[in-house]
Amino acid sequence: MGISNVIFLKAKEIKRAPTKGPLVTVLIPARNEEHHIGDLLISLVNQDYENYEILVIDDNSTDKTWEVIQGFVTKYPFITGYKGKPKVLKVNGKTYALSQIEVLAKGEILLSTDADTVHAPNSISTAVALLKNNELDLGSGFPQEACPSFLGSCCINAMNFAVVAYIPLAIVYKHPSPFFTLANGQLMVMNKEKLHSIGGYERICEKLTDDVTLAKHFVKEKKRYSLLPIASFIKCNMYTSYKEAFWGITRSIGGIFPANLWILPPILIIVAALLTIAFSPLIAILFGIYGLYTECLLTAIGCLLFTISWYSNSRRQEFSRLVSFCWPLTVILLCSMYFASYFTRMKGKTFTWKDREV
Repeated sequence: MGISNVIFLKAKEIKRAPTKGPLVTVLIPARNEEHHIGDLLISLVNQDYENYEILVIDDNSTDKTWEVIQGFVTKYPFITGYKGKPKVLKVNGKTYALSQIEVLAKGEILLSTDADTVHAPNSISTAVALLKNNELDLGSGFPQEACPSFLGSCCINAMNFAVVAYIPLAIVYKHPSPFFTLANGQLMVMNKEKLHSIGGYERICEKLTDDVTLAKHFVKEKKRYSLLPIASFIKCNMYTSYKEAFWGITRSIGGIFPANLWILPPILIIVAALLTIAFSPLIAILFGIYGLYTECLLTAIGCLLFTISWYSNSRRQEFSRLVSFCWPLTVILLCSMYFASYFTRMKGKTFTWKDREV
């Protein structure tokens, strides 16, 4: 399936996108991003697309994020900055911030992106073309992920599992299903009218994962959705260390699975399957040692195909060759993140993100 997904994404790529089109509103929630927001805005003011505005909201930052935003607002008339309202109980800060600027957007198309991303000059034009060429209401994908830590990169690469072994992209493109719906808040491009028709960001303000939850609502309301190839025009600097990456992905997993006892058996089954995949190279060797040559051959072939699929998808997202090849380590880390997410929430604890509990 991973190989077919590589082919699907390759077929969707656009080499040259139109630079003229409907008004696009770029939505940026920013909290404690003084070290990143400047790089993002510099990349966005140098776009080849001719018709867009930028709305950026400071989500109650405790650093100098707002001062950086004000500097760009003063210089560029198509950038508008807002101070976010204080976060209220049980509300996801990022989603709450997006709900405040979504209603102010003038564009026909909305492009939501995180403050720690950097965009190529053709980012907006390509995102719009991907949305329109594929007749979608919502599109998302996985950008290049930069992390200076090897283990941190392996943790982030766990997101690759969905494309390699979970979501059959070609089928989901034609027959969307909430069960096979995935999105990434680092870039979501959507039709504003269709977003408003499902209740907008306000509808999901209490959810931990804004991206996946919003995409599922699109699919449930019979809107057109797909994952798209975006790694060629957007890069993200989400985590700077292994610890940040581990708990960041763990937090995202926590937004997918409910925290109750009945979900533990399915998690155990998933983890058992993942560990079997992770140790499949060793299993193939053991089969060979004990003379089970047919089993050895079949396991080795399966392992080889999985390795090719994982490596191909990882390299598309600009992960290093070493990180891409060390997929068994990534799968083992993914298992530990499943357990960490489950038991953290079962103990009644919360996750911390951007110096705030979520």
